[in-house]
Amino acid sequence: MFYGFLHCWLNLFAELLRFGDRLFYLDWWNSTTYADYYRSWNLVVHDWLFTYVYADTWMIFNHSKKAAMLVVFMLSAVVHEYILAVAYGFFFPVVLCVFGTAGVAFVFVTKKKTGLVMSGTCSCGLR
Repeated sequence: MFYGFLHCWLNLFAELLRFGDRLFYLDWWNSTTYADYYRSWNLVVHDWLFTYVYADTWMIFNHSKKAAMLVVFMLSAVVHEYILAVAYGFFFPVVLCVFGTAGVAFVFVTKKKTGLVMSGTCSCGLR
């Protein structure tokens, strides 16, 4: 799915529309924290969320990074859940629970642990 959409599909549209910037993702497989993973696996969504949601909420909440990050995570989880509910025709809040609770918790837990390469949902001692 990753290769099919974020690489092939977006590069096809970039080629057809003569879009010069082809940086759709970074090396998310070498992320050392979950925050790095969420920032690097889909740059299109990350850049939009950072520009239009995070920056404004950061200013509204008196420069609180944690509050702005929680707003971005919740908004992203709700939008993803809405897309899945419309696509499949029923509401089953798995994405909301995973991204809204576990995703935020993992970001805070792995924030202090640097130098480890994240592998799926567990960290391995690879350097």
